[in-house]
Amino acid sequence: MRRRRVLAAAVAVTASVVGIVAAVYALLEDTAILGEPVDDDADDDRENVSEDTGGTPSSPFEVRTLDAPGSEAGVVPIPPEEGVIVVNFGRTRCPTSRRQLSVIAAADLGDAAIVTVTDPRRDPTDDDEGFVEWWQETEGAWTLGVDDDGTVNDHYGIDGFPRTLIVDEDGEVRWRGRGETDREELEEAVERVDRA
Repeated sequence: MRRRRVLAAAVAVTASVVGIVAAVYALLEDTAILGEPVDDDADDDRENVSEDTGGTPSSPFEVRTLDAPGSEAGVVPIPPEEGVIVVNFGRTRCPTSRRQLSVIAAADLGDAAIVTVTDPRRDPTDDDEGFVEWWQETEGAWTLGVDDDGTVNDHYGIDGFPRTLIVDEDGEVRWRGRGETDREELEEAVERVDRA
């Protein structure tokens, strides 16, 4: 009888520890303290991906853009009318998002359009002035967009920041980067999509 109690207690403690570790990991991932691991063998997850959005609004979208360095007030279409667009989803107070902007700034992305998209619902900065001030502090020098109601974030299943997608003119997600990606990886992804 005593062995059963000891075994039951050991199982309960193990389950509790696993639950706590999972909760801490989820918290760290959501706050971008912990980068997301990238499985080098998981090319199928990162290129030529077509997303099933399960009932979320469908594209095309017109994302409102701001007057900021490298960006003009107006709208940007996603997907683009032709070619591909690199869509970077970021948060203003996320250090990994900021580092990803530096990666994009250093990358040679050829003729690909680029837009960084913020989501006021999930960002501590929730007004245009705050977004522009943040943009001026970064290396961003391309289009800055605001997904006012989060429709684009929802459509593409953005579940953390930063996320970087390559979307073609048919609206197909051809590559998806999770967390911070490096310059070479991003350049190679754009080149592969252009060759296809």
